[in-house]
Order: sequence, then C-alpha cells, then structure tokens
Amino acid sequence: GCYRRRAMRPGPVSRLLVPVVLAAALVGGCGGADVTADETDNGGSVDLEVGQTLEVSLEENPSTGFAWNVTEAPDAGVIAPVEDDFDISDPYSDGAGGTRTLLFEAVAPGGTEMLLDYYFQTESDDVYETFSLTVTVAP
Repeated sequence: GCYRRRAMRPGPVSRLLVPVVLAAALVGGCGGADVTADETDNGGSVDLEVGQTLEVSLEENPSTGFAWNVTEAPDAGVIAPVEDDFDISDPYSDGAGGTRTLLFEAVAPGGTEMLLDYYFQTESDDVYETFSLTVTVAP
C-alpha cells in the first residue's frame, strides 16, 4: 500500500526532499488508476487523456446470484478494456460480497458511454440496478 512516514523534527535534508517527494507523488501517485469511478458517479461523466487509465469499482455479491454485467460496452477504440476483477470483502465468510473492478486504458481521443446492469444471473430481464458513465478522452 501507499503510506507516508512522518519525521518528528525535519532536518535540512528533509526540508529539501519534501517538495521533491510531493512532486513525485503528484506525478506518479501510488500506482493504480489515473481516474476512478464508483456508484457515486452513476449517470455522470469523466475526462481522460490518451494513455491514462480509468478504474470503475462497483459493489457486487455474486454469491447471492447477483452480478454486474456490461450491457453497453464502451467503444474499445476510445477506451480499451484492460482488466475485469472481483475482490471478495471477506474470503472466510459465506455469502460475502465484494467489489467488481473494471480497468480501461484511454487509447484515442473521442467520447463513449458504458452501461452496466446488476441483476440475478438467471433473470436478465429483471434489472435490480444500473450504472452508466460517459467518458471523454482528450488527445
């Protein structure tokens, strides 16, 4: 994980390194996506630049039969899918939910939309929840 260690009394070297470390953190971050979206971004939009990544994270509980399904895939010529992953919140608990994470890379300027439906796997006509996001990629 990403963490910072705080010195009790910064010396002369620490005072010089602070701006360098802060600049590196802003440019490089701690890994992960350049732009993130979750349930709070439903119906919204995000802006990316070519080469940046977008991570969409949604709560899911496939052990109950419910899962997110991409019903309208974004234009892969604008944002290409990189990864589709599920992280369980508690692997030792029966019926535990977790987070579905979709990772995309912005590959060309343009605009696209994605639509995901959350439904019981055998009843795709009975959508419990939807998630939509508009993505704009600048050069």
